Amino acid sequence: MKKSVLTALLVSAGLSAFAFDFGGSFVNNSKLANQPASDGDLKLHQKNAVSLWISTPFGSSADSYFTAAGKYQFERDFGNDVTINALDLSLCKAVYVEDEFTITAGRFAQADLSGLVYCQNGDGCSINFESPVFKCTGYGFYTGFLNSQFVTILDEDYTADSDKLYDRAPAYLVTGAKAVLPYFLGEQSVSAEGIFTANMDSSKRAHTRVYAEAALEGPLFINGFYYNITGVIGFNKTGSGDF
Repeated sequence: MKKSVLTALLVSAGLSAFAFDFGGSFVNNSKLANQPASDGDLKLHQKNAVSLWISTPFGSSADSYFTAAGKYQFERDFGNDVTINALDLSLCKAVYVEDEFTITAGRFAQADLSGLVYCQNGDGCSINFESPVFKCTGYGFYTGFLNSQFVTILDEDYTADSDKLYDRAPAYLVTGAKAVLPYFLGEQSVSAEGIFTANMDSSKRAHTRVYAEAALEGPLFINGFYYNITGVIGFNKTGSGDF
């Protein structure tokens, strides 16, 4: 069992010059390593990260902006003799807001209704429309330029190479559309989403997945209690076969 024994935020800075903001941080996290029982000496698992970020508004709308963030991470597991050096561009997006529409493009995180099918960064864009009675979102992402050390969607037979500073992740196309009725039944909200994913690596066997999701959420009659019910159904096709 791993226990955190030291978490130190050594440096954290944020500077502002007019409308252009930038900053950085250095973080060290040390904990007891998950080592073999036969190894009697206690050893540490250390993780160090240096992060930098920038943000600046653009366009006529005060809500439109560009932001980017990246980090270098060094990780050493003394218990299992594993060392990881990794470089990541975790965020790089432009957000344009016009009335009820929001357009986001670049590298950013997206999550489906369940948070289980797709919940990570991607390179792509999304278009969101929001009104008091209806919300909808369409999005598309490509995963092949991400660092595999920092993503969750990987092939079953794929293992990230810890010796590489930037090991590109498996290439997938992810597209989806979501619709929400915020006050469909009183204060209860109803949502539906469809997701399509396809393996884009031509050297591997084609792998296509389709998901349909639905959710019902809202407050309960008991004050302070809230519920969320989400259902997912998925269809899978490998090669030229049927779903």
